[in-house]
Amino acid sequence: MNRRRYFLIALLIPPVLLGLLWQNSKSSSYPADKTERIRIIKRIISEPVPGEILDAEYLSIQIGDGCLGPSDFQLFLRLSVPPAETEQWLKGLGQPFNHSDNYAEPTPSQSWWLSKSQYEKSKLYETRSLFGRHNGWLCIDKDKGFIYVYTFTM
Repeated sequence: MNRRRYFLIALLIPPVLLGLLWQNSKSSSYPADKTERIRIIKRIISEPVPGEILDAEYLSIQIGDGCLGPSDFQLFLRLSVPPAETEQWLKGLGQPFNHSDNYAEPTPSQSWWLSKSQYEKSKLYETRSLFGRHNGWLCIDKDKGFIYVYTFTM
């Protein structure tokens, strides 16, 4: 009986180790051209776009390569909008779904992303209405006209 157990364990170890080795992260950041960045983000946002977008900075991260199971994705996004229009971006938004209200920070860190102390002072909103994703949060810096969005899959 013990020989059989050791044999089964020996069979399972290589695939598990191989899966851990292939568990890499890929990230893609935004193009240099502001017009192109805005065009890409407008394709992600559900129609109609609630207001003018002045600029967009983002980082998309893929965890895993999809070969030995699904990949997970994270999106970190900061939109710059006219400060007077921030309220129209909030219309109809409720609380974040699935208790997905934990602070997250991109790796590698990005100078444009909000700090944890800024996050803790912010009111969070759901992302499904604007981005079609249940997991994540959105918060707004009304004074500067920044909209921070974090979405993820699991």
